[in-house]
Amino acid sequence: MNSKHQITIKSHIVLISLLLFSVLQGCAVKFGHDFDPKGFHDWVKRGETSSIQVQEKLGVPTSQGMVVEGDGTSLKRYIYYYGKGKISNMNDAKFKMLEVRFGENNLVYSFNWSAAVQ
Repeated sequence: MNSKHQITIKSHIVLISLLLFSVLQGCAVKFGHDFDPKGFHDWVKRGETSSIQVQEKLGVPTSQGMVVEGDGTSLKRYIYYYGKGKISNMNDAKFKMLEVRFGENNLVYSFNWSAAVQ
């Protein structure tokens, strides 16, 4: 391959990259599954709501894991999150997260959520 051909390929790649970047500037990005953290707060009952009920209400969690508290208590953990924003202005992006912890009996032990201030 001669150097003139290589320059042409490189210039096409640069041109396509710039065009793609320009198009994506106005694109909105979403990730996770949308949910209502305040609605969850009103609905869930500590020590009564099961992990199965949480999944029926919110779907499969985005992430699952285990938490070990300072006193040695092991808790199953579900994390749900959702975010959206425009690539051109991520300062206006919105994000919310819900973490639900379950005790040995698979009932809600605790939960916390946070969401962008509207």
